[in-house]
Amino acid sequence: GGGGGGEPLSKTSSAWQLCADGTPDADCSEQRNACDLELAMNDARTYRPVDRTDESAAYLATLSGAISSAVSAVEGVGTGDGLVALLVFGVAVPLALAFVWPLFLWLFAGPVIVGLIVAEVLFMILLAIYFALRAGWLDAAADALDDALNGTSISLSTSDLLESAQSSLDSVYNGTSAYTTAASGEAQTLWTILAVAQIILVAINVIVLILCARYIQKLISVLRRCTKIFKSAVAIIFFPLGRMLAQSALLTYGVLGLYFIYYAWEERGLGARATLVVIHLFLTLWFIVTVRAVAWTTMAGVVAAWYAEQIRHPAKPCCRGCPSLGLCAIGSSLWTVLSRHLGSMAFGAGVIAICNLLQLALQALEYVVEKSGASERQRLLKLVVKCLQCCVYCITKTVSFISFYGFIYVAVEGDGFCWSCKKAFGLLGAQTIVNAVLQRLLLLLIGLTTPIGCAVSAFFYLQSLPDYVAEYSPVYAGVLVFLLAFFITSSTCQVLAVSMDTIYVCDRRKEKLGIKVAEEAVGSGSDAAARGTAKVAPDPGPAPSAADEEAEGLLQRLPPPKPPLPPISR
Repeated sequence: GGGGGGEPLSKTSSAWQLCADGTPDADCSEQRNACDLELAMNDARTYRPVDRTDESAAYLATLSGAISSAVSAVEGVGTGDGLVALLVFGVAVPLALAFVWPLFLWLFAGPVIVGLIVAEVLFMILLAIYFALRAGWLDAAADALDDALNGTSISLSTSDLLESAQSSLDSVYNGTSAYTTAASGEAQTLWTILAVAQIILVAINVIVLILCARYIQKLISVLRRCTKIFKSAVAIIFFPLGRMLAQSALLTYGVLGLYFIYYAWEERGLGARATLVVIHLFLTLWFIVTVRAVAWTTMAGVVAAWYAEQIRHPAKPCCRGCPSLGLCAIGSSLWTVLSRHLGSMAFGAGVIAICNLLQLALQALEYVVEKSGASERQRLLKLVVKCLQCCVYCITKTVSFISFYGFIYVAVEGDGFCWSCKKAFGLLGAQTIVNAVLQRLLLLLIGLTTPIGCAVSAFFYLQSLPDYVAEYSPVYAGVLVFLLAFFITSSTCQVLAVSMDTIYVCDRRKEKLGIKVAEEAVGSGSDAAARGTAKVAPDPGPAPSAADEEAEGLLQRLPPPKPPLPPISR
């Protein structure tokens, strides 16, 4: 554009066509000299549907932007430095940490558990302090803090660097003051109730931890022993990955099936489609939980077989450091579960699936209630639905807890699901609660620190490469690395969880017998899961005690051993 004459282009005021047909050479030279920026014009035509609206255009723009971002993300992690970061931080590092964590826990199981307990107590104390602050109990301390923060601005004004830091501190403090100042009116009453309740919970928590010191010590012993599974059966770390892949495939099938039922069968009535949706949801949930139950019981069988082997044939000093893949043990346990206990798996998974289906039904009912209006009746109905959701959630968690301990008893003793769940009820007690709480904290520590650390490392590695940053965003690679690392770390957490629970169940069986076990077949696989009994020899001594005689009588009442399973090759 510029001055100097020429033929103006359509719908513009500052652009001209240079050297149009029939323009003298002198005028053409003058136009070129007067032009500030020479541009090339390309004609293009746009075709769009007649009924296109602004809303549909906005949706189309959003979709195209999402597709463009997805393509850029795939390109960023599919080649070059992005692929290297994905393979190193998303696969290699999590797999290495899958074996580093058990070694670390074997060496420092006690300090780790104590550290988790201290962190949990400190968190509850900080929560109580926050509630007290919002309740107005700490107004004097808050005023003193405010004065201190405001007073530091005078002493720090001599340095530009310190002034910048002080302004940042003031902005943070002022931005969070709305969440730290005392509330008023009914809100302050609510915060007061929460503060009192939290202080009571802190006191109860500390007292319970003191009373449960011996149970915590037993948990540390179980944790140290379960880490040895990663050496005796190295391949078990990869077994949950197959389970998660199978569940992902079933979930994809379930989503596609719902889409097909809803859209492809529009000619059917609403009642017929609703019935098909319920049946399809139940079957999908049933299959997903069955896969998890089979994997859980298989791993429990491997751990139980290792537990029995440690009792029958303790490792020699020369072989204590020799790892083993454990493929035969895993294959034997899986074959036992599929050939002897698949009915128990399906029945237990069906019970859990029914509870999950009830949760989904209540979620759908809540959605319908929210869309129906905000009248007094609707608010009351919504409250009722919330209460039902709470009840069903508690029932589901209880059923899952008992069922998965029942699956462990199926692997350890070879009994049916119902009888195994009856035995699982006998585990309810202080030790089981301590195990569940601390196990959850431990798995939370492992399951979050590993993927977050891998994702942050991948992000900063790619951020340090100027060529990569100029073309791609490291954020997409960091997110994908986080997902892959979380997927692999979840496998480690599942092996730890099932190992701790199985060793705990085996220890309880020994305690129930009340004698020292010299040889005990508590394994699964082709060994004890098919046999379902224990060969126990009392501790030799000059004279049997009353406990020994009672245990001997219990062994005499056990059913005879079942025939062993045929080899896997058959």
